This record gives sequence, C-alpha cells and structure tokens, in this order.
Amino acid sequence: MQSSIHARKHLRDAELGGVILTEFVQPPLMKVPTHRHECATVLFTINGFAADYIAGRTQECRQSSLLIRPPEESHTHYYGRAGVHGLVVEIKPERYAEISSCSAILDRVGNFQELLLAELGLRLRELWSWIPETDLSLVNCDN
Repeated sequence: MQSSIHARKHLRDAELGGVILTEFVQPPLMKVPTHRHECATVLFTINGFAADYIAGRTQECRQSSLLIRPPEESHTHYYGRAGVHGLVVEIKPERYAEISSCSAILDRVGNFQELLLAELGLRLRELWSWIPETDLSLVNCDN
C-alpha cells in the first residue's frame, strides 16, 4: 500500500509494521477539497499552519500539534501563509483493527497541542532518519 497523502512535495515515505510514514511539505495558501483516507491518520505538524475541517469543526494544526483522523473521515485542508511541513503516520486497516481491539484512541478526531506529544512526533522523525534504508521499504521522493 502506498501513502494516500496528496502532498505537493513528499520528502520521504516508509512502510513498517502496518504503518506508513510520510514526511511532506505543502505550499502556502493551498486548499485541498473534501476527501477521505482508508487509513486512520496521525499528523504531527513540524512547522507552519494547517486547518482541517473535519467532523463539523475546524481543527487548527500549528507547529508541534498532533491531529488524529479516524479512517474514512471526510475532511478538507487549508494551509496557511507559510504552508506546512508535517509528518503523517497512516495506520493500515490490519494494524488499526489490532489497536482498536484495546484502545479507542483512533476512533474519533483528536487535536492536541501538548508539548509531550509534539516531542514524540519529533523523536519519531529523528529515529526514522537513523534506520538504514535496507531495513525499511523506503522511498525518497524528489518531486
């Protein structure tokens, strides 16, 4: 399964253990029309600003925020004046089923502005850079 993230610029993608990691950049003031993803997604905003209209509310994603989207949740995106640099974790259906059997964390929209969660996202990005390409199905994209 490929990443379902429609980014203007993919920096890198990897699939590991039932999750797809995508680091991406979106340009300033871009709008993405209503769509949905098969996978549950967790977005760590590294820099910039994005607003998602999801579940009847606008969810603001600022630097160091974390947004959880359940699978198949219809949403739109708007990117701020500086665009956005983010890291998305897509949880594939098989892994989602395993997680959902013991936690409902991915079953509803969640938007967190907590430093500890943001630090987790940055550590995940840092760890990813240490894993040799031979250990992942890793693709570097230069689009």
